[in-house]
Amino acid sequence: MAEAKLAASRIREQAQRVLTLVPLVPVTGLLVAVDGVIRNLRILPGTMVDAAQTSLHTALLASRERNRVAEHTARSRPSP
Repeated sequence: MAEAKLAASRIREQAQRVLTLVPLVPVTGLLVAVDGVIRNLRILPGTMVDAAQTSLHTALLASRERNRVAEHTARSRPSP
């Protein structure tokens, strides 16, 4: 019981870090958020910490990739 509370507390702390990272480095925030959800699922199966889920959602919205490739210009080599 105490171990579960400690794990949930650490997951909430990680989620808070995500909210700090997202405005500065959105993709890093996204990676930390994904890691937090994975930890949540591994350590506390069947119990989703709300902060982990919220931080992932926030990071997903903030980290939309803005770089796009216009067209493929490299020549492809034939397979041997």
